[in-house]
Amino acid sequence: MGGTAQIEFVSEKFVAAKKLKPQLVGTVQEIVLQHEHSSDTPESMNLLKNSAFTRDETQTSALSFVI
Repeated sequence: MGGTAQIEFVSEKFVAAKKLKPQLVGTVQEIVLQHEHSSDTPESMNLLKNSAFTRDETQTSALSFVI
């Protein structure tokens, strides 16, 4: 409760642009969870040292996600 989730799926356009296998269309590409009152930080989750994660900063937020 108190948060949102955004799920991005692999599209045909993405598969063509990246020259990926066609069977990847429709699979999950990214999941972003946002919680208004979470005490977790990128540091507490060891995301800053994990090369499988990318940090995306905007003026209003900073998100970490798998690519």
